[in-house]
Amino acid sequence: MTVSLEKLRAAFRNANTTANRGNFRRYGTDKLEVYPFWNIPVDSRAVVRFLPDKNEDNPFMFILPYDYHFLTVGDKSRLFPCLRNYDEDCPVCAVSNSYYKKGDEENGRKFWRRREYLTQAIIVKDPIEHEDEETVYEGTVCVLPLRSQIYKVINEEIESGDLESVPFDFEEGYDFFIKKTKQGKYDSYNVGSRFASKQRALSDDEIAVATSSMIELRELIPEMPDVEEMEKFVNAVIMGVPVDDEDEDENDEPVEVEDVVRPRKKKTEPVVDDEDDDEEVVNQSVDDEDDDDELDAEAILAKIRARRKKD
Repeated sequence: MTVSLEKLRAAFRNANTTANRGNFRRYGTDKLEVYPFWNIPVDSRAVVRFLPDKNEDNPFMFILPYDYHFLTVGDKSRLFPCLRNYDEDCPVCAVSNSYYKKGDEENGRKFWRRREYLTQAIIVKDPIEHEDEETVYEGTVCVLPLRSQIYKVINEEIESGDLESVPFDFEEGYDFFIKKTKQGKYDSYNVGSRFASKQRALSDDEIAVATSSMIELRELIPEMPDVEEMEKFVNAVIMGVPVDDEDEDENDEPVEVEDVVRPRKKKTEPVVDDEDDDEEVVNQSVDDEDDDDELDAEAILAKIRARRKKD
């Protein structure tokens, strides 16, 4: 397998400016199981070998970034794929941007999109003590949904110049260690997680498993979420009222975001909470890249509805 390591470095180097619009389920596929590395014991480490995306057009070669929104109102919580994954205007992003532009960081953060990175790997060593003796991950190919801590380690090592080949190469690649430690009350993966110092060729058995199990990561793409259902949930969160499970009247107007957003302080940007990886928010500035120049949430909601009625 001959792949340019410099091409891979360039993809990671430009990740924040050239966003990949891959879309996929948050966790897993019917073809591959998810390896729950977050269940490894503290101070232990799992060993995995990343595999390439069968889609050769993926600039990240073995990883796909995924944006999503996690919204809660009352006793209901929903995870919605961000519509940016589908190259569509996202009403949740619009609401978040409206709050941030008015200095309301608390509410802006509530609606801000989060990010995971999906990859597939052979599980070389699994330290998890499974209650079900039939659960075996070692020697199989699994999906790994990674958060920013592990992604940053991968990014830094690829950029460092210490690797002599792409890490997923069958003959000259590198195993990856996922180590779990504690920082206060939070799990941490940025201390001890790293690529192996020496290259390792996959065994014949591992190559056979890899070639028969690898997928195109875009196979994990879910169907685009129902925009009307998404809008209804967003409106409920903004207004702090229960979600109406009944069908919404098509003539209902979207929530007037201008009326519910109140300025608190000067414009701020999302901040990543590195202590709690499960509550991570994507670390990037407030969007100014919409085609219609800083459309607020109301305008984008109206635009989406108008396009849907037209279709």
